[in-house]
Amino acid sequence: MAEKFSGTGFAGRPQINLSAGAGAVAGDTVLDGSQEINLVAGSNITLTGSDPNTITIQSSGGGGGGGSIGGTIQPTQVAYATALDTIGGKNEFSFDATSNILSLTGSGSLSINDMNLTTRSQTTTGAAVSNIDSWGFSSYRSVKYIIQVADTTAGEYQTSELLGVHDGTTGYVVEYGTIFSDAPLGSFNGVISGANFVLQFTPGSANNHTVKVIRSLLS
Repeated sequence: MAEKFSGTGFAGRPQINLSAGAGAVAGDTVLDGSQEINLVAGSNITLTGSDPNTITIQSSGGGGGGGSIGGTIQPTQVAYATALDTIGGKNEFSFDATSNILSLTGSGSLSINDMNLTTRSQTTTGAAVSNIDSWGFSSYRSVKYIIQVADTTAGEYQTSELLGVHDGTTGYVVEYGTIFSDAPLGSFNGVISGANFVLQFTPGSANNHTVKVIRSLLS
């Protein structure tokens, strides 16, 4: 069957004449802008106009046509492949199209080559040492923390930066760039416990404290 483009169709739009030379479908079929063209997968379809204007639409497979993608995601969720030809989404990984903000919430982290980035928040009660954060030291060698401490009883605040490293046996940290609203609210230490590097906070008082950290690891 040969297909040729000619004439002017419905409301001035182009029309397509489909011509077949023999058989049960012999004759001309005219398709113009008032109709739809449905291409069914399972065979190769070639639409040829005046040389060299040729459009070729190819479909592999037969019978029921090509494959499909299944799965369900909710609005604002970012889709990812859960299996072959299957998508999914999680509330912790979302995109705000209005403000163009990509969000990762909960306990998730972002990995870029040798770096891992995440956040943590811990509330302490009393003056005892508290474990604020921990990570497996077999995968990472060094860490940088940006730390915010709030004394929620007295309404005082502190922020610091802290670097840490380990040799597989001992953890080492140094705190620098500390600023506070009245007086230091506590101190930090890094220790090896089992298979983890642990960041510890010792409050300067028995007041309630909230400690938030941004943690950046390097392997």
